[in-house]
Amino acid sequence: MNDSRYIGICIYNTVVLGVMGVVVSLSLSQEVLIHYSLESTITILTTTVTQTLIFVPKITAYWSQRRREKGTSRPVVKTILL
Repeated sequence: MNDSRYIGICIYNTVVLGVMGVVVSLSLSQEVLIHYSLESTITILTTTVTQTLIFVPKITAYWSQRRREKGTSRPVVKTILL
């Protein structure tokens, strides 16, 4: 699986939201509550989008491969130990 496109998007996302965080930090230095809430929101948004872009394609590829293999797999025999 080639992740370079997703990693590039993650870097772009981090840079853009980081610049937004710096602008918010410099412009709202007097309003502490608004400053803290916006900085926290930007940080959580950045990490969530980054993790989603990295892991969702891997999970979907895993599940689609599993579905393809399910039709061609041998039956599984389960035993019960007494």
